[in-house]
Amino acid sequence: MKRKALLHVIFLSVCLVFSSIILTSCTTSYEGTKNRALSEREKHALRQEELRRAYGPTLENLAHRFTQEASRIISPRSGREWIGRIDLYNYEIAENVYEGYVACRATLQWQARDILKGVSYDWCELGGIITFYYNKGKAFFEYDSRNEQVIRVSSRKDWEKLDAGLALSIQ
Repeated sequence: MKRKALLHVIFLSVCLVFSSIILTSCTTSYEGTKNRALSEREKHALRQEELRRAYGPTLENLAHRFTQEASRIISPRSGREWIGRIDLYNYEIAENVYEGYVACRATLQWQARDILKGVSYDWCELGGIITFYYNKGKAFFEYDSRNEQVIRVSSRKDWEKLDAGLALSIQ
């Protein structure tokens, strides 16, 4: 009987050891996956910061230039106080290494009026995406939002030009 009890204890001990080995390997595997996911997020955050440093000043300059270009089309005689801003922190900077571009959200603002329509000075605003092809030295702006003031001071002909997008060459 003692021998049978001893075998039973040994059997339970062996089962306990195998169970702990299996549970430990599962936990280690889970922890490794969790750490790998954190690592990917950290890599992404670091890459976004690298893109901000590398292209932020150029994109800011492009936003200002696109603001002046949009103002020239919509309000050539009354446009003033141009402000071009890019949003580097609330949205991601998209990167396509294969095609050689970065893209980010931008807001173009300027003051304009239309005396003939009886519209006084106020802020015009276009929101959209700036795409900068760094290998080709070209940039494009496509709007996706606009405010009431820019609609009041513009014409259908102006929107036909803007619907095609704005393009700039970088020297």
